[in-house]
Amino acid sequence: MRQLTMNLEALQGGELTIAAQAWELSEDVADKLGPDFIVSPEVKKGHDFYRHRWSIERNGSEVGWVGFGTSSKSPRQQAQARTLHCNLYGAACTFAHPGWNDAIATLVDLRRAEITRCDLALDFFDGMTGGVDQVVEDYKAGLCDSGGKRLKCNMVGDWINGKERSFYMGSKEAGKQTNVYEKGHQLFGPESGSDWLRVELRYGNKLRDLPSDMLRRPADFFAGASGWHQLMLTRAEAQAK
Repeated sequence: MRQLTMNLEALQGGELTIAAQAWELSEDVADKLGPDFIVSPEVKKGHDFYRHRWSIERNGSEVGWVGFGTSSKSPRQQAQARTLHCNLYGAACTFAHPGWNDAIATLVDLRRAEITRCDLALDFFDGMTGGVDQVVEDYKAGLCDSGGKRLKCNMVGDWINGKERSFYMGSKEAGKQTNVYEKGHQLFGPESGSDWLRVELRYGNKLRDLPSDMLRRPADFFAGASGWHQLMLTRAEAQAK
């Protein structure tokens, strides 16, 4: 706690109060994730226009953070200065104690917090029949259409040689975007021969409210995105048998 006290002494005025509030939130989130998670006692430089952050760690690696303070005096930044922001990485969700999602959802409700982004991932660890090429065929066949309209798409990676490919559908601006990508290539390199495919549905709150139930029932919200997302769940269940 001595190191924590020394770091707080470097802050001034109202920053001390919000730093303490941010610390309390960080500790609460780490506790909900499980016994392997701690909050680093060092105040670090912030992300996403927040001036400072408390780092939530597991085995010495950052898996999330709580940001506080503002990096400028602009009106928009001053409004942000009155908020705390918690960001959890995929690693936090992967290694969290069972039941963490219900606990975090309850915390969101108790604090009347607003979810600004929620990523729901469906993993085919041993690959999916047809791989990302099958997804492209689904798209061409209109299976990925939403509201009777063809979604915008974007192809990233080495499609000629079939390596490190990503296929995007939808848009961040609309608050719903899906990225289907070769996760195994991203983590282990294309030379690994990994067939791991991830379907990642990214919800944003620009045009919609993101309820805490997205954390409690992720499969329902994934399937509810479109008929194609439901199809992907069905394919995953079929391959798991």
